[in-house]
Amino acid sequence: MTDHRDHPDKLGERLRRARGAAGLTQDQAATAIGVARTTLVAIEKGDRRLKMAELVALAALYQVSSASLLQAERADLEMRPQFRRANHPGLSEEAVNGAITLLERLATATVELDRLLGHTSAHDAPPPVRLDARRVYDQADDAALVVRSRLGVGIAPIPHLARLLESELGFHIFTRPLGAWQISGVYGYTPQSGPCVVLNAAHPPSRRQFTLGHELGHFMSTRDVVDIEGGGGEDNAVAERFANAFSASLLMPAPALRGRVAEITDQSGKFTVAAIFFMAEEFAVSRESMCRRLETLGLVRTGTWDVVRRRSPELPITHRAFDETPFTRHGRLGLSAAQAYDRELLSEGQLAELLVLDRVEVRELLDAYLGDVDEEL
Repeated sequence: MTDHRDHPDKLGERLRRARGAAGLTQDQAATAIGVARTTLVAIEKGDRRLKMAELVALAALYQVSSASLLQAERADLEMRPQFRRANHPGLSEEAVNGAITLLERLATATVELDRLLGHTSAHDAPPPVRLDARRVYDQADDAALVVRSRLGVGIAPIPHLARLLESELGFHIFTRPLGAWQISGVYGYTPQSGPCVVLNAAHPPSRRQFTLGHELGHFMSTRDVVDIEGGGGEDNAVAERFANAFSASLLMPAPALRGRVAEITDQSGKFTVAAIFFMAEEFAVSRESMCRRLETLGLVRTGTWDVVRRRSPELPITHRAFDETPFTRHGRLGLSAAQAYDRELLSEGQLAELLVLDRVEVRELLDAYLGDVDEEL
C-alpha cells in the first residue's frame, strides 16, 4: 500500500479535480476501478489511504500521469532542461519532450515502487563540484578520481559501470528507445528519486557507456539540472566540457592508458591501430573515444583518429561485457517491479503502465526475475 499519510487531503483533492476534468461522476469512476462509491468518496476526502493499484487505475482512467497526482512525491524533472539544439537543428521538439517525459515517468516509477515495497535508500553521494571555467579539465580529472575511489575500482577498466552506479551511488539507469538517434541520453535528479538516467537503446553499448559517464559528470557538477545529451558537435558550455572530460577521465584514466601503451610498445616494438582497437575493447569504450583520449594525452599524434577512420577497415567487436539481457536493460527498477508483482501488489497491466512497457516486455522482465532463478536457496 502506498503511504500518503503526509498529504492525504491534498492527494484527494487532486484526484477529485482530475475526475472532474475527465467528466466522470464518482459513481462512474468507482465502478470503472472496481470499488464502492463510498470508498472513492473517502479517498477524495482524504479519509482513506490510496492503494498503489488504485492510483495506477485512476491515473489511466483520468488520462493523466501518476506523477501529476503524486505531486508531493513526483520526480519534477522538466523544470530546467538543457539541450544543445545548435548541434542538432533538425531534432524535433516532440522528440525532446518525449525524452523528458519518459525520464519523468520512469523516475516516478522508482519512487512509487520504493514506497510500495517499503524500500529506503541512503547513499552518501560525493558533493558536487563548483565549476571553474579556468580549471574545468583539472576539475574533471579530480572528480573522476573521487568517483573511482568511491567505487573501489582503482585505475582498472569499468565494464559494468551501470551496475556499480546503481549499487554504490543510488542511480536508476534505464535503457529505452528515445525516439531520435541524436539523443544519446537524458539525466535528471530529485531528492525523492535520486539520480536517474535514460540511455538510448538504439545506440551501441560503447556509446551508451560514454553517455552514462557524461551524465554522471552532470551528477558530479550541475546535479539538479536536467540534461539531454546530444553526443555530437562542439559545445563550449562549461558544464558540457566538464561532463565530457569527466567521462573520458573516468572510463579511460590517464595512468592506466600510459601504462598500457608502454606495455604494448615494449612487447611489440611499436604501437598500432590494432592496439587502439584492443584497448577500446578492454576499456569498454568506442574506438573513436579511445583514439581521441590517446590524442589528448599525447600518446598518439593529433589527428590519428581521422587517419584511422579513413584507412582502417572495421574489425568485429563483441563487447561481451555488454551482453543484452533483461537484467542489464531494467536494473534495479526491474527487480522492484518483479517483487511488487510477486507480492500481488501490481498486475501485469499496471506494471506496463507504470514502467512504460508493453505486455510482452513486462512478461519478459517477470520471466527473467521470477523464473527458475527466483527459487529460494
